[in-house]
Amino acid sequence: DPMLHVLKVLEVSHATPLLIEQMKNGPTSATRRQAVRALKSSESAEVREALAQVVRDQNARWTLRIEAAEALAAWASPESRALTRALFDELVTPTLGKSAQDAAKLCHPQLRATLTESIAVAPIDQALPRLQSVLQQDAGYAPRIAAAAGCARMGGVDFPEQRTVMTQNAEIRAGIGKMLQVSTPNERVRSAALDAIKALNLVEFNQQVKELAAIGHVERFRPTAIATFADLAPPASDAIGRAQVATHLIALLDDPEPRAKEAAGNALASMRATEALIRIDSIAKSDRDESTRERAAGWAKKIRGEPAAPAKP
Repeated sequence: DPMLHVLKVLEVSHATPLLIEQMKNGPTSATRRQAVRALKSSESAEVREALAQVVRDQNARWTLRIEAAEALAAWASPESRALTRALFDELVTPTLGKSAQDAAKLCHPQLRATLTESIAVAPIDQALPRLQSVLQQDAGYAPRIAAAAGCARMGGVDFPEQRTVMTQNAEIRAGIGKMLQVSTPNERVRSAALDAIKALNLVEFNQQVKELAAIGHVERFRPTAIATFADLAPPASDAIGRAQVATHLIALLDDPEPRAKEAAGNALASMRATEALIRIDSIAKSDRDESTRERAAGWAKKIRGEPAAPAKP
């Protein structure tokens, strides 16, 4: 069709045995991954076991193994979750405590991360010891990032009982704390740790988070640290502690890095920190940058409880 019109949409259904064969022995990596995606549409004991075989296959490409692991986790059935935990125990547990190089020879770090993320589901008594072991003993960055993300997800505000269990676990807290000490060019490890600290409200790391928010750290990372520092602020009933946090954020309004300055303003607005209004009003009136003046005016309105200005067309 020279006009490239769609004349008809065809959906081709393949038999499960054919898809399993294609997944295992397809001529290219693309065809094998295509088979994995097709198998995700219908869960059965046969398909679960076939996917598990691919995940275990040391000769298969790690991208295919990851896709198979993700397919297993996507079903979220008791059977698939039990199988995912078994795969974690078979493939991830033997790598714990080994050097990054030796662990990678046994199981690719991205596959370890995928399996770690997949086991971060209820019941918490099954997930917690596995997440704890990865945070404490895995030498790779990706698995620890996945473990921290799993802790953040399971311990969020929507799951208060799980959150209590998480925060009472000293090994989980220590593992997340260790991640704050890991500096990488993109700061993904520290960012994952901050997300977990925020989700679990681990106020014990307040000072470390404050230090990471200071100038000298990666510019695009500092806003995350600033926002987390504000989220760890004491409740409104602790006026003195909350005022100390606001004072530090007000100082950051004069930070030379625009991202940090904006993050501080957003945090003060979320806190409804009235003590910041003098400085914010000054920025809204006299800052050289128009967009900064507009943002500051928005912060002031939010602190005062006024409706936000309509967005420009």
